[in-house]
Amino acid sequence: MHLVVRSGSLAASMSRYLTERLEADPRVTIHYHAEVSALHGETWLEEVTLKAGKSTRRIDTRALFIMIGAAPNTGWLSGLVACDANGFVLPGAAAGVEDGYASSARGIFAVGDVRAGSVKRVASAMGDGSVVVSRIWHSLDETRPGG
Repeated sequence: MHLVVRSGSLAASMSRYLTERLEADPRVTIHYHAEVSALHGETWLEEVTLKAGKSTRRIDTRALFIMIGAAPNTGWLSGLVACDANGFVLPGAAAGVEDGYASSARGIFAVGDVRAGSVKRVASAMGDGSVVVSRIWHSLDETRPGG
């Protein structure tokens, strides 16, 4: 597997645990300061061209997975909820609340990739969302007059 990283490090976008696992795996080659500049193949993908600085390199491959958005898009929450240094929403005890999905602001919950400490996996995010639905209803009931 070839992992193409535009920057010189994975630290800003990936947990140290995952970074260390990738770097230690002999089946994984990490190309830092690189980008995919071309795709090649007639009927299906056969090769990709990587560009690093002024040099290019073609690599045989049959699949390409793109990971973007590892940095949380939480700027719009600025000042509303507590976030960690990387912009992930702090949940539970880290936010000073008991519920492990609640943020520091009543009625705002953190699930999936935006939640600090999450495993950053689709299945986990879906599970988070399904768990929080009941908490959202409970929160709405508490804010209803007479609730």
